[in-house]
Amino acid sequence: MLQVWGADLFESYVGSIIGTMVLGAFILTPDFNGLGAVYLP
Repeated sequence: MLQVWGADLFESYVGSIIGTMVLGAFILTPDFNGLGAVYLP
């Protein structure tokens, strides 16, 4: 039970980080002619 709940929390956490990186790449990199660079930690 605890492992399933922990995996669900981890998945939502990672999903929000990846979504934020993708949105940040589209917003913060207008200098690359539309080519957004996503930086992975």
